Amino acid sequence: MNWPYRHGLSFILLLSLGIWGCNRYEPEYQQLEKHLASGNWRQADQLTKQLFYKVGPRRSGGFLSPNGYLSRVKFESFPCKDLNRIEQMWATHSQGRFGFTVQKRLYVETGNTIDGTFDYKSYRTFRERVGWMKDGKILLYHQLSFEDSSPVGHLPAMNTNEAGIREPLFMRLEVCRAIVD
Repeated sequence: MNWPYRHGLSFILLLSLGIWGCNRYEPEYQQLEKHLASGNWRQADQLTKQLFYKVGPRRSGGFLSPNGYLSRVKFESFPCKDLNRIEQMWATHSQGRFGFTVQKRLYVETGNTIDGTFDYKSYRTFRERVGWMKDGKILLYHQLSFEDSSPVGHLPAMNTNEAGIREPLFMRLEVCRAIVD
C-alpha cells in the first residue's frame, strides 16, 4: 500500500496541503539552489521573493501586495511543499545561519510571540538582532548586507519594513513543519 493511503491521507488532501504533485516552478527552484550554493545571497533573496509571488494564488496576485510587500493574510494557504523547500535550501546552504527557522528562533528569543499579538518594541529588538536596523533606523533593502558575515538570521530579508509580517510566516512554518515531521 502506498504511503498516503497507509496513513489515511487522500491524494486530494496531499495536493491541497502542497506536499504532493509536480512543481511548475522547478526552474526557479534550480536557480535558487544555484545562487545559494555559490553564496550569491542577494540574488537568492530576490529569487525567494519572486517565488513567494509566483507560488501564491494567481487570482489575487500572489503573496505580494502591489507595492511589493508580502501579504500577511495569505500565508495560511501558502503551500507547505514550497515553504519547506525554500527553508531547507536556505538552511542547508548557509550552514544554519540563514532561513526562516533561525529567524523564528531569534524572533521568539527577542520577546516576540507567535500567538497573533504584535509588540513593536520586541519586533524592533528582533530587527536589530538580525541586522535590519542600525542606530535606531530601519535599513532599506539596498543597505542590507548580503555577505557570509551577515548577522545570523539576516536572510532571507525579502522586505524588512513590513512590521508584523514575519509572525504569519512563522505560524505557517510551524504548520508545515508538523505536516512533514
